[in-house]
Formats: sequence, structure tokens, C-alpha cells
Amino acid sequence: MTGPWRRAAPWVAGSLAAGVLVLDPAYAAPGVAGPLTSGDTLFPNQGNGGYDVGHYDLDLAWDPGPPGSGGTIDATATISAATTGQPLSSFGLDLQGLTVSSVSVDGAVAAFSRIDEPDGTLPGRHKLVVTPSTPVDGTFTVVVAYGGEPDIRHDTDGSDEGWIPTADGATFMNQPIGSMTGFPNNNTPADKATYTISVDVPAGLEVVSNGEPTLPLPDGSGTRSVWRWTEARPMASELVLVSIGQYEVKQSDVGLSGGRTVPEWSFIDSAIYAADQTSIDDRRAELSSILTGLEARLGPYPGQSTGIVVDQTFVGYALETQDRPTFPSAGSVGGTLVHELTHQWYGDAVSPTVWNDLWINEGMATWAPVDLSGASTYDEFHGEWASTSAASSRWKVPPAGITDPADLFGWQSYDRGAMTYEALRTLIGDPAFRTLIKQWQLLNHGGSHGAADLQALAEQISGLDLDAFFQDWIRDPDKPAWPTPGQPPTDPPPTNPPPQPPTQPAALTIGPGCRVRLEGAARVRHTLTVKVRGCPAGSTYGYRWLAGGTRITGATKRTYQITRGKIGQRIRVEVTVRASGYYNAVRTSKATPKVR
Repeated sequence: MTGPWRRAAPWVAGSLAAGVLVLDPAYAAPGVAGPLTSGDTLFPNQGNGGYDVGHYDLDLAWDPGPPGSGGTIDATATISAATTGQPLSSFGLDLQGLTVSSVSVDGAVAAFSRIDEPDGTLPGRHKLVVTPSTPVDGTFTVVVAYGGEPDIRHDTDGSDEGWIPTADGATFMNQPIGSMTGFPNNNTPADKATYTISVDVPAGLEVVSNGEPTLPLPDGSGTRSVWRWTEARPMASELVLVSIGQYEVKQSDVGLSGGRTVPEWSFIDSAIYAADQTSIDDRRAELSSILTGLEARLGPYPGQSTGIVVDQTFVGYALETQDRPTFPSAGSVGGTLVHELTHQWYGDAVSPTVWNDLWINEGMATWAPVDLSGASTYDEFHGEWASTSAASSRWKVPPAGITDPADLFGWQSYDRGAMTYEALRTLIGDPAFRTLIKQWQLLNHGGSHGAADLQALAEQISGLDLDAFFQDWIRDPDKPAWPTPGQPPTDPPPTNPPPQPPTQPAALTIGPGCRVRLEGAARVRHTLTVKVRGCPAGSTYGYRWLAGGTRITGATKRTYQITRGKIGQRIRVEVTVRASGYYNAVRTSKATPKVR
């Protein structure tokens, strides 16, 4: 069933055909207007409430424009979403510029309006407000036809994002909020979704995006080429990549830990590759060693493919676009490749809930390259802490207390974020810290999580109360105190590390024989039950149910009764297994057939 479920009242006019009661539209459930904000204090005018997106299907036709422009697009966005509370009589999507020609919801024409406010101290509201013919309740599908010349966003910190012109095409780069210049979306990292991206371009141009391409790749024959990419892992809108131009396309198989391999799809601007082929290929050859080194620290590589994108843009920065980061020059690949690949775990696989959680990602992407290099992270980051005067203005903006978006990508997110990790390692000990940074990924991959979740996990693993530490290091606007649990750890870990909590000595890893499966029919009002086998005796379990890849709010028990809003979706469950003497583990069931 599509559209809202309508609850019958006594003696409602209608007709009965094939056992289905068809009700008069006048009896549709009442709805509320969805909030035009996600509640993020740094970007209160971006993001929306009342629904969660499961999938974006973007179909774009691109044509070049005059020199200096990013060309024009004629596009359709098909958005699959679900309400998260009351039925919605209207809801917002973020969209800046461009012209909308039509909107439909569940196949019915919908009314729409636009809000375009100028930027001030904070970015203004740029909204497509959709009013469906009847309120949406549960799953719904929005189709937006739109087009025009996409905007370049000029951010308050002086950087640019959005649709960036290049010498032979354009690159769509979106951190933090540029995605609304290219397609209507829920522009918050708290709402991740899967993507299908198709781009129709003049023959002779290549298109690179996230995920994996449909094969065979276009051969450039004819007058137009269509490139299709599928991102099957949840992705925040800030990580979406579309880059159009003349590229050298490089493919290989990249070895990972345990004999696993993933395909490399790298796209390098033809002019840059001709000038710097050796240096670029040298860095590509390091993908396997870098990723396996990071796997040893952060857990299995979360992607199904890898690679790099190198194109000369005037933005001047690299970006952790999901699966294959983007770089503006050959030299930047050499300087920041490990940083951007670390983000494939911290920032991409696990994204922030709000932008004041950015330090979790940037701090780790600053800390991990030093650890991977074999240098002492204590010397590096304690040294920076010690050499930065308490009177320095740098301490006045705490990582989790940023109020001006212009400060977001600054010292407090990167350097103080990395110092926070090293100080935490000092406090809880190296073994507990390394368990923490892996478990953060194993427990949370595919989702969005913030500082409160990180603190809770660190407390669970270490057995310590960390309220004072996190207050001092990420919230207070002054120089934090370096913790002193005796002697600070060294690299490698000290001979006598601080004692670990009694539940963690000689902790073991729960083996692959511990499995979960679902019993029950994938039908409305039927109950699904989790069955567990092969897990350690005395295990306890936590449950997180998902529909179409999106967490089901409030579904945390061993059983789940399927509601009408889940029709057409597949249900699965993530089970956190806890056992004394073992590290926590997460087991995910196979997905059910589509709910009927």
C-alpha cells in the first residue's frame, strides 16, 4: 500500500472490492507541518524534521555552459522516505537555486513553494516546501523535477562548495551544506540514505561518483553517455560526489586484511595525470598498505570499493567524499591521503549527528596518520598541548561549543580534537583506547552518532566516569588539563599500563559462530522474533531494528510487530552481544523479504 493508512470511522461512505475498504479522502488522518530545521545549532536553517530518508535516486542530464560556469542540469530526484512521528501535511527539502517544475508524492501531484533567504551570520533558509494532496504517514515517495545552473556556495569561512566549475566540466563537493545546490535533500548528517546516481553527459566525458559504477563503463561512442553509480551504504548528503570531466580511469584490485579485496576506481584529470603520473601512481600503489594499516586500528574497511579523484578546482582543499576522496592537485594526494582515508571510517561510515560533533571525525583523521606513521602520538599531541599557551585564543572555542560556522573547520576540530583523543588514551590506557576506536566503528557503522555516545562507550570499556574529562576537553572554552594517571603511556604501550576494569582483563573476541536470525512472516501486524545461537554462555543482548536501512524509532526489544508504515521495506535487526570476558560484538540478521 502506498500513501497514508486511513483509519475507518463508523458508517464511512466507501466501497468494498476484493476485500479492501476504500475510504473517502475526507477521512484521511490529519497531519502537522514538518519542522523546517533539523535542530542543529550551527546550521539551524538547514535540515528538516518529521521524516527520515531511506534512498535518493538522482537522474541528471548535464550540459556545459560558458567558460567559468559549471554548466546546466535537467534533473529528477526520486526520494523514498518515512515519517518519524505524526502524519505530515507538509514537509521541507533543502534546495538552493535551480527551478522546480513539478512535485509529486506517491504518484499524486503535490503543491509546493520555495523559501530563499540571503545568508547572514548563519546560512539562510533555502527550502522546497511540499504539500501533498493528503498527509503522508509511514513510507512515501517524492519525485521532484527541476533544473538550471547550480550555484556555488560561498561559506562564512571563505571557502566554496556546491557545484564547482572545472576546466572541462564540474565537481559537486558538499561539505558542510553544499548538497542543496545540486538536489533536494534533508541536508543534515543525522539523516543518511543510500543513493543511485545517473548522469547523462556529452560523449567523451567521464563521470565519477560514490559507490560502484554500472558495468561496462560507457565507451564514449555516440553523442551522449550515461554513467550510473550505486551507493548501497548509508551516506550523509555532505559526502555526495559528482565529478564530470576528462579523466584517466584507473582500476585495480586492492588487497585488505584477511584476504579480502575491493575494486579501485580512480579518476584523475587527464592533464594532471600527464604531468604527475609517477607521483599519483605511487600513491595509488599505497592504497592497500594504508587501508590495511587503518583496519588494524579501526576495524574492517567499511566500503565496497576505493579510489581517489584528482581534478584541478579552485577550492584548494581535499574532501572525504565517500568511497573515493577528492583532491585538487597531485601534491595534495601526497599530503592528505591518509587523513582522507581515515575519514572513510570516522565521518563516512559513522557520521556526526550535529556539526558540533565534527571533532570526533577530524580529530581521529589527524591522530591516526601519526599513529600509522610509527611516530609517537604522545610526543606529537601532548607536545602541541604543552607548547600552546593557556593564554592563546585558540583555546577559547571548544570543539563541541562552536557557535560560528566560520570556526567549524579550524584548529579546535582538528588539533584539539586529536589532542582530546591522545589525552583520553593517556587517561584510560592504550589497550582500552584501541578497543574504543574499533568498537565505535563496529557498533555504529552506517549511522550518525555524537559525543554523548562516544563518552558512554568509553565509560563502558574503561569503567571510568568521564564526565569531567569530556567537559574539560570538548566543552570548556579554556586550556584543558592533561590527565595524569601515573605515567602517560608511551609508544609502544608501557610495560605497566594503568589497570583495566575487571570485566576486561584478557578480553576475547566473540567468534563468528555467534549468529542471529529472524523468525516470522514479513507481513503487516505479524511479529518478528530474534533467534540467537552460538554466543557465549551468559550473554546479554541489545536490539536495534531497521527498515530499509533506517533505524526504527523505539524498536529495542527481541520482538518487533510490523506496522503498515513498513510496507515495501525489508526488515533486519542489529544485535549487540555482551558477555563477561569478551569485547562487545554486533551481529546483523539477513533482511526479510519486502513487507506485505
